[in-house]
Amino acid sequence: MTIRTRLLTLPELSADQLERLHLIDDLHQRSLTNRDIADYLNERGMRSPRGGSYSPKLVWVTHKKFLLRKERMKDSTYTVDRMYPAKRERVSYLSEMPK
Repeated sequence: MTIRTRLLTLPELSADQLERLHLIDDLHQRSLTNRDIADYLNERGMRSPRGGSYSPKLVWVTHKKFLLRKERMKDSTYTVDRMYPAKRERVSYLSEMPK
């Protein structure tokens, strides 16, 4: 049996968010440091999604989450060799309680 999955729970991003994420990714690929990227974004008046300025740590976290998101967006195929039925046991906790 082959199970195919693409999206688990990925909310749609606005064009502005995607543009900012791709810009950060492009700057990382050009070997800029997180501090350089934060300075670049702040000098151009770009604000974080919460309206604050960018710090090196925020750039790092944003880029890391973007890379994870890109990985989850890839198509994945899983092959299942065997399936086992679910086993449910009834447990009565009342009978185990001291009186």
